[in-house]
Amino acid sequence: NTVEAATSQCGIPVLTESDVVITFADDTVPTVTATLGGSDMYNANVKIEIAKSQGGPSSEIRSVSSIQPGETVTLAGGGLYEPGSTLYVTVTVTAPGQTPVVVETSATVTGTLPAHYGHGGGPNVIHVREGAKGRKDGTNWTDAFDSFTVAQKSLAGDATKKEVWVAGKITETFAPSTVTIAAPLVIRGGFTGVEDSIDERPEGTFSTLDGANTYDLLKLSNAAANPLAVERIIFTRAGQLAFVNSGAGVLAVTNCHFNSNQAPKGDVTGRGVYLEGAFTASFTNCTWRGNIKTTGGSTQAQGSAIYAKGLSRLFLDGCLFVTNGMSATGGIQGASPGRDGCNGDCLWMHGTPITARNCHFRGNRSGIRGDTGGVILLSDGSGNSAFTNCTFVGNWGAWAESRIATSAMGKGGGALDIRLSTTGA
Repeated sequence: NTVEAATSQCGIPVLTESDVVITFADDTVPTVTATLGGSDMYNANVKIEIAKSQGGPSSEIRSVSSIQPGETVTLAGGGLYEPGSTLYVTVTVTAPGQTPVVVETSATVTGTLPAHYGHGGGPNVIHVREGAKGRKDGTNWTDAFDSFTVAQKSLAGDATKKEVWVAGKITETFAPSTVTIAAPLVIRGGFTGVEDSIDERPEGTFSTLDGANTYDLLKLSNAAANPLAVERIIFTRAGQLAFVNSGAGVLAVTNCHFNSNQAPKGDVTGRGVYLEGAFTASFTNCTWRGNIKTTGGSTQAQGSAIYAKGLSRLFLDGCLFVTNGMSATGGIQGASPGRDGCNGDCLWMHGTPITARNCHFRGNRSGIRGDTGGVILLSDGSGNSAFTNCTFVGNWGAWAESRIATSAMGKGGGALDIRLSTTGA
């Protein structure tokens, strides 16, 4: 609090054009560094701005405070720029009691734009791409979401989005909540991330949604006016549920796979597909493989491939079900997976009539204890169901006790278990 202290000043920041360095990655993404000089101590604020035209609006900005002499501030860009164009950089340094230091410089963009740049399906499409690093707003392949959960969330209340395009393998890192779609929607896979139309997809390709045994995957609800269609997606390793659909709108799924949804969780019904609502659902040329109960004890392994409750009807055409239900070690000892509550270990139609045509059920496994069991269960109002030109090979039920006890004797086993509340033809 002396007079001398009151009139003393901080050091003066020094920054010249040579202290500002602009480099470009192979894909034209810029990095700007600014190293401050000066011999006396100061604490400065540094702002780095990138613009596509001299004096034009900034496309990328970074501001950092408390920078001292000799320290470097870095703006690691995220945008892509046209090779051969000029990038303009402005660095502004401010410190207490000193005149701001402003350095302006420029550089010619080098590198090659990635293949996904400038491509996409237009304003009505949400894009999801493995490894996307752009704005992540889903508007095109460059600025695609890198999370399917985040893409789902963006659908809420947005009637302008008609399709979701997925490229590559998306390993999920967020837990989804159920989103109600606001318009008819088609979710498409099989993209590589460079297409402008669905016809440009390579023949026979699929996209993968991977829950890493931690996160659920698709969770959508749709009203009667908003049908939902899904095609060419692999749903795998969900935390509990890979595919959840509810509401009253029609569901049509084509050429999709539901594989290895078997995370070691407690009671889980409908690991592969969980459907609930007064709507019609159809699955065509789809497969369910290895959706199983893996934890032990008196826990449920119900509808591991499909659980459908209250649907108007479920149609299955040309579908394959292999090794769903309980694991190979389940149902043998009291602490094994599927000791209790094994209603329809592969399929449980809970008040849902089913029409299955040209489908194959192979090596699916159920537990048998008390009144539970059955590889396929038709319960409650599931009358008027039909299986036409279908094959059942190697499906079996396992006794779920370490010793035979009459009181616990299983009586609900078999490939097809029918327990209807009403009698229908």
